[in-house]
Amino acid sequence: MIRKLLEALFQHKLLLLLPPILIPAIVVPIAVMTTPPAYETSVSVWIDRPAYLSNKDGTSAWVSAVQTQSGRLSELLRTRAFVADVVGRTSLAPLLNSPAGQARIADLITHGVTIGAAPGTVATAGAMTNEHLLTIRVQGPTAQLSYELCKSIIDAYQEKSAAD
Repeated sequence: MIRKLLEALFQHKLLLLLPPILIPAIVVPIAVMTTPPAYETSVSVWIDRPAYLSNKDGTSAWVSAVQTQSGRLSELLRTRAFVADVVGRTSLAPLLNSPAGQARIADLITHGVTIGAAPGTVATAGAMTNEHLLTIRVQGPTAQLSYELCKSIIDAYQEKSAAD
């Protein structure tokens, strides 16, 4: 019985071994060549409430400064004026004039910017890695665009916070 099984196995070894070898050999190069490159830039900002001022700025004592700033920045990134200010500082500024460009920008900001959480996780209060370190990650199609967006988000937010 075993002799017949081994004989059948060796007679049809090409039919048995071809699919596990041939299919990955065809699919892997196609998958590698069709996957677009993605570049990620991250910046971390140390945020803390001043110890020499009283905590009467309207924020809760139970919510950390990072959670407060993360929430403010997330809300600002959902506004058209702040996104236009951020994009106006980058090489994407000409796209603001067309509806298709605005849709591309909105998609890039929505899917490419993560605030305060590790990539692939939901940005919640429990996902903060540190109570003083605000992390902003930007994923873009080019390294230059990713860097420009990250830098312009920080610059625009600092100017907005200083003006408020």
